[in-house]
Amino acid sequence: LGELERFYLALRRGEPIHEEWRKRVVTLGKMVRLKSAGVVEEGYAEAVDEDGYLLLRRPDGSLIRIAGGEATLNP
Repeated sequence: LGELERFYLALRRGEPIHEEWRKRVVTLGKMVRLKSAGVVEEGYAEAVDEDGYLLLRRPDGSLIRIAGGEATLNP
């Protein structure tokens, strides 16, 4: 909870936290399957943007932003 509070206070001060968030996302650089609101997306977890969205590179090369969902690693 202390760490969550630290991030919350940083956001309230207008400080960016996406770099810290990016360090903690274990799916970055890996092939993943994401399920969100009943929609399944697969691709390469490329990055986290400044708003905290996961940037997912689809097999067709398109890039989408994902706000949240259930992620599993794809072999």
